[in-house]
Amino acid sequence: MEIDNDQIHVLSLGRNSQKKVQINMADILPSIKLPAGFVPDTSGKKQIVDALRDYRLNHWGSRKIRIYLLLPFQNGIIQSIKFPWMAKKYRDKAVIYTIEHEILLPKEQLVYRYVTVKERKNDFLSLSLIGIRKETLSFYMDCFQQAGYDIRGTEYSITALSQTLAHIEKRILFLQRGDKGCLQAVLYSNGQPSTVKEITADDETELNYLMCALIKDRQDNQQFLNAIITDECSQTQKIAKHLMDDGFAKEIHSFPIQGASMALFAGSRRIAKKENINLSFAHVRAKKVRATAFMGSIVGGLIILFSCLTYAEIRAHNENRTEMTVLQDVIQTYQQKEQQAEPLLSEGINTRNNTLADFKHLRTALETIDRDIALTRIIYRRGDVSIWADCSNNTQIMNTMTRLTVNGWSSPQLVEYHCKAGKIDFCLRMTAESYNQE
Repeated sequence: MEIDNDQIHVLSLGRNSQKKVQINMADILPSIKLPAGFVPDTSGKKQIVDALRDYRLNHWGSRKIRIYLLLPFQNGIIQSIKFPWMAKKYRDKAVIYTIEHEILLPKEQLVYRYVTVKERKNDFLSLSLIGIRKETLSFYMDCFQQAGYDIRGTEYSITALSQTLAHIEKRILFLQRGDKGCLQAVLYSNGQPSTVKEITADDETELNYLMCALIKDRQDNQQFLNAIITDECSQTQKIAKHLMDDGFAKEIHSFPIQGASMALFAGSRRIAKKENINLSFAHVRAKKVRATAFMGSIVGGLIILFSCLTYAEIRAHNENRTEMTVLQDVIQTYQQKEQQAEPLLSEGINTRNNTLADFKHLRTALETIDRDIALTRIIYRRGDVSIWADCSNNTQIMNTMTRLTVNGWSSPQLVEYHCKAGKIDFCLRMTAESYNQE
């Protein structure tokens, strides 16, 4: 099943005599309509559960149905990460470090997996990080489980589409209709999604500008697309043609599929080959680990309690000697902690001083910004600052970046840009020069 903007597409997979999934036995079933203005929160949960349960009873009866779920990309994370080559046993820690220091969303609120895009031993390692908010994933899983479905796997529609593009070692842009009249642009490199943008601008000029920025804002030397794939929507076709006419792409392809999406068929092939990225597995595994740790703590506590009661009299005979040993250990421990605390205290004082200096520089810089720019949010993390603001034209953004640089903030980068009805929402990320000097 694939959750779309206003409906859920359903593809029923058949099995052969060896009980293996057969794509040629697939059957497109009628879609499930979602309530108008549907968002994944608790307010509309009952309507979704009722609709899913009624659909199951009408098509399969009372038995529980195993499903693989494709989710829309909503406030998630898909990011390319490049490291020096390292062995597989070190990659988990490297990815965790990247999430904690480069992703604004806290690691505790994220369910993630990563796949290897390309690697060359003793040279480089390229990974694709795919993440979803825990609350979003829990909402969808709860809805389907309460409606009588057994979820065997969950991933994004745009990552499922990688199955179709996996054999193409090129740069491909996929355009499709998004939520609330927006367009979603996904840039694939070597068959893996590397950049995802949602375009909310209304006029064609801004759409073309944002699309060109999406293609050119890359770290490598490849500035052009090998191909553009669209969902045959008139608006995506128009944008693709403009990009091709301007020399940004070599060819255009469209994939019209009645009653289902291309990602749904691509996802079914990944399931048959057991290559799908299962986000729900990571989520369920984390819950099982927590439950196991909780039960282990209870059992351990009972064992310790039993041991204490059994050997209480033996310990009483050695009370004086044990007391002296404990006191010596406590004194030694406090001495060690006192020695360890000195460098930590010094580091904390330096960090506080740097933070106060950064706040003063930031305040000085913000006082010089054009008064027509409205700040909406600021996030600071040890020398790195992200600023969200509203303005009316691109010149104001360029002036803001220049003034921030003059006031001691190194290389401000435009990381988000949305334009709608003459209003521009943008985000700048920058680093204090004091940290660069360190």
